[in-house]
Amino acid sequence: MSKFSFKKISKNEAFKFWESSPQATAFTNPKILSYFNLKIDWWQSKKGEQPVAMWPINYDENKIVTIPDFFYYFGPIWFEDFHKIPNHSWLSLSKNVYEGFIKNFVLEYRNIHSQLPLGLNDVRIFDWWNYHEKENKRFLIKPKYSAVLDNLDRLSINDIKSNFRYWRRNELKKIEKNFNTIEKTNKFTAKEILEFYNKVTKNNKENTFSMIEGFLNLEKDKFGEIIAYRNKKNNK
Repeated sequence: MSKFSFKKISKNEAFKFWESSPQATAFTNPKILSYFNLKIDWWQSKKGEQPVAMWPINYDENKIVTIPDFFYYFGPIWFEDFHKIPNHSWLSLSKNVYEGFIKNFVLEYRNIHSQLPLGLNDVRIFDWWNYHEKENKRFLIKPKYSAVLDNLDRLSINDIKSNFRYWRRNELKKIEKNFNTIEKTNKFTAKEILEFYNKVTKNNKENTFSMIEGFLNLEKDKFGEIIAYRNKKNNK
């Protein structure tokens, strides 16, 4: 373990690491995260002077760790091709790195809540944590289904539709049948989207409004696009 070091790094350092990671997504991009009212610690592991992994932690004033609303794969990412090393080497490396992170997090925060990025499915180190110590807390591991379409940029609309399930294709036909009653718009407010979101999901969490505002600001700065439609008759 002495070869490995663990420390918090700056947002700029974190972005340089993020650019080099094969698991980098928008959800762990420090520049994207700066648009949201979140407390983020960026932790990095090094082997000697070589960066190995980075783990963003989102926490509140009580040091309770959560996944930001609407975020996915929010957790550790690895430097370049470390995750492609032979399995026996990976087990030793991931054990040193994950256990080092966890020991620091146990001291710093009241809990640990994280997600592995797409493609990293090895949860052995988390499953083994405190395995023979029944008086201590263990990790609760929840496998999740991810709907990811490969080569989406090379698929036609018909290709995409043909891969839908029957009930989804049927739903799409109903929408297309009534398409002349709605129109695309780029005029909306955060309050309007929040009310629509709450009506559909019955979710009234306090920080949801702040997160939606963050996404609106991202759209204004050309990080993405918000697609909205209104009913032509009542403008809803």
